[in-house]
Amino acid sequence: MIRQLNPSDIQIYRNELYELLFAVYNSSFHLPIDSTKNIVNDKLEQMYEIINNSSGYIIAYFDGIKICGFAWYFKKIDFEKSSYFLNFISTFPKYQNKGIGNALIHYIEERAKENGIRYLELNVTSDNSLAVYLYEKNNFKEIRKIMIKDIFKND
Repeated sequence: MIRQLNPSDIQIYRNELYELLFAVYNSSFHLPIDSTKNIVNDKLEQMYEIINNSSGYIIAYFDGIKICGFAWYFKKIDFEKSSYFLNFISTFPKYQNKGIGNALIHYIEERAKENGIRYLELNVTSDNSLAVYLYEKNNFKEIRKIMIKDIFKND
């Protein structure tokens, strides 16, 4: 079952949400543990504020009362084009490859259609192969690349 979370849910499921956020930030960005912990705590506060001020949505997939995964998205307007920006999707490892990520994306797609939103948009790190596979399987297409240069690294 998928349902939208409310502010009290962020507190009730704080440990599970923390664990899901931490796993993704730790594996994708390779930051020191203390930095990752601080970022994740900040993200949890942002999630609470987003729900409180209705500027975005947090949905979760439940197996009974246990969260299996969640998604965080918000409406974005660029160049007069409205989209839902998928800020975060994560599932616990034991629930991966069981259709939960697909279900979360399809739920967001249905909300987008109901609200006249034509596009879903997201960013993903190129080395996150599981996420890239999930998004490609759900017909997301690469339309831009973000490139960086480490100016302190010797060529």
